Amino acid sequence: NFDPLLGKVPALGLAEVFAKCVAGRRGGYCFELNTLFDAALKAAGFTTRRMLCRVRLRGGVDSPRRHLVLRVEVPEGAFLADAGFGGPGSLAPLRLGHEGDQHAPNGIFRVAADTATGARLVSRGENPAAQATRTFEGALDSVRAAAPSALSVFRDGALRPDSVELE
Repeated sequence: NFDPLLGKVPALGLAEVFAKCVAGRRGGYCFELNTLFDAALKAAGFTTRRMLCRVRLRGGVDSPRRHLVLRVEVPEGAFLADAGFGGPGSLAPLRLGHEGDQHAPNGIFRVAADTATGARLVSRGENPAAQATRTFEGALDSVRAAAPSALSVFRDGALRPDSVELE
């Protein structure tokens, strides 16, 4: 997805995202891919909520919230679904109410409380503090309002997270 590197602010309407990512057979970033995933889940009858999260880099806890994820409600409970995180992210939905290991096709993930901040973290691997995670805090009222902040993740090269924090 070169648009952010070229300084282009992507359109986040469903029709525009569909045209780019599906019809145009191009990739997208979390706001685009999870917009499509959200629409597909809702069309299939699922209840979803968009959430912004903070991707922690090198242990930092004060980065801006600039990653979009989905909370999906099913009779078994709430799950985190994320089609837009890429390589370090889980390829399977993660149960939000379970704090033990969760096995996905691409590794072991864990949802647990950060003892320092009280936030819930999603982590990968056996050392949660040193592996990829995201921070999820609250629902998005408008994805468009968050797009300028999201673009900076591509411009500053900060694509190697240590942790992800939940609401």
